[in-house]
Amino acid sequence: MPCLCLYIFLLLSHGVMSDISPAPAYIPADNILINCGEASKDYNTSLDGREWDTDYLPKFTPLPIITSIAPQLRLHHKELM
Repeated sequence: MPCLCLYIFLLLSHGVMSDISPAPAYIPADNILINCGEASKDYNTSLDGREWDTDYLPKFTPLPIITSIAPQLRLHHKELM
């Protein structure tokens, strides 16, 4: 019986608490548009006039730029054949 009372209390208190303080709508702090894969900044204006940044040499990422080793692996694969 105590478990049933606790369950009913938690069930009802959750509904009351959620109605008291609704979460505010999310408003993003920044509006950053990224044109993934584009290395040139020549064609980065959309038809509606928005400017797009490329992800070539990014300035918005805290991670260092890591170059891929895929071309070396592909050459190694051809040597094995």
